[in-house]
Amino acid sequence: MFKSQAIGNIGGDAVQKSINGVSYASFSLAVSEKTKDGTKTTWVRVMKADREGRLTPYLAKGKKVWVSGRPHISVYINKNTNEPVADLTIWAEEIEFCSSGEKQEGKQPAPQQQGGLDNMPPMPPKEDDYLPF
Repeated sequence: MFKSQAIGNIGGDAVQKSINGVSYASFSLAVSEKTKDGTKTTWVRVMKADREGRLTPYLAKGKKVWVSGRPHISVYINKNTNEPVADLTIWAEEIEFCSSGEKQEGKQPAPQQQGGLDNMPPMPPKEDDYLPF
């Protein structure tokens, strides 16, 4: 199995898409890295199964997330330059929010649902995760 992981900021509010009757949350992720010449940003499309649409409202522009899943690379021809362009999509199996649930200026808060992602208590540490140093 081939897996890919990325940490970055969501480029725009996620949208709900349906492919072959399955609903997905779809969003772009800006993954930045520091180089000698400055900061280089790579854009990655992320698709995550979201059958009941509960996850999509929480995937808002600017939130920092970690995604892990199967990468899919495709190539398309740019209509303006007529040159091939590589496109990377991660079909996410896991998503973790790295930023807190702070309100973003000019945005309505995400809908609150009982037991929603923002209301979940932190997970207790597993015994296997204990490090004595």
